[in-house]
Amino acid sequence: MSLIADPRHTRADLRRWDATVLAALETTRTVEHQRRLDEARRAIDEFGSDGYVGVSWGKDSMVVGHLAQSAGLPLVWIRVHPIENPDCVAVAEASGWEYSTIERWCRWERGEWRASGTLEAGFAEARERFGSRHVSGVRAEESGTRKLTCMRNGTVSESTCRPLAWWTGYDVFGYLLTHDLPIHPAYAFTMRGLLDPCTIRVASLTGRRGTGMGREQWERFYYARRLAVLARGPNA
Repeated sequence: MSLIADPRHTRADLRRWDATVLAALETTRTVEHQRRLDEARRAIDEFGSDGYVGVSWGKDSMVVGHLAQSAGLPLVWIRVHPIENPDCVAVAEASGWEYSTIERWCRWERGEWRASGTLEAGFAEARERFGSRHVSGVRAEESGTRKLTCMRNGTVSESTCRPLAWWTGYDVFGYLLTHDLPIHPAYAFTMRGLLDPCTIRVASLTGRRGTGMGREQWERFYYARRLAVLARGPNA
């Protein structure tokens, strides 16, 4: 399956993606990758089948979703309407996986969508329906805060399993490629090759939290039509 093709991919985007594919496949041939994979499988086995896997259809959640299905853990997608990345649906459909959906809607206030509390409310429902224990795709490489979380709580804690805690982005892409899993098209939205696919995150659109580090410009470049719809409000 690999990368889901999209007409918004430029030639420069795809050249950068092809280079990432080569590096990711090379990573899968290393001893370090095999060690991380073995440790991830052991972590899931240790965690057991009591809980659920949160999937967002980004690269990390696709890996944990694939790994954790062997333990019989249910997959749960918390959808935050209407600001979710619209391409996630294509990844979900391409996966062919069975999953449960929890849906929440943002509030429309003062001419913009307010997402505060919606995701948290979705996780609260997930806890009620599936229990408080869950498998997460959090990786230490993504941020200083996440690194501290992984260092403080380890790969497996009482309520959370982080099997990818010490994986690199190349480890993740390599796993997806070698297991023929669908890859979200946004990872090749590299602003004509300027962005590293490993640093791109599949997140909801708009909102104040997503405007830093060039995120706003990135959204305008690849999701202009969707942003125009969102700007019209709930009656669009």
